[in-house]
Amino acid sequence: MSNISKTTGETVKGVIGGAVEGALEAGEKVGRKVNEVVDAYSGMREAQDQQARAEHDAAVQERVVAEKRRNPGRSVQDIRDEVERGG
Repeated sequence: MSNISKTTGETVKGVIGGAVEGALEAGEKVGRKVNEVVDAYSGMREAQDQQARAEHDAAVQERVVAEKRRNPGRSVQDIRDEVERGG
């Protein structure tokens, strides 16, 4: 094999190796971005779930207070239990 062929072969190996390495690095960057998006989405879903629970708890509390005003002799726990069961 001539020196030119060896040099060309080594150059091609270097170019291909560099391209593969660059592709791997780009893949890692994409993977990190995907993970960031997944984490952000999970955080958003968790915040939405917390908001829904807070809104539900506030609605229950409002109904408990209204029922307690109408019927001061009932215990708050009995009223809350009834409201939670859908009564």
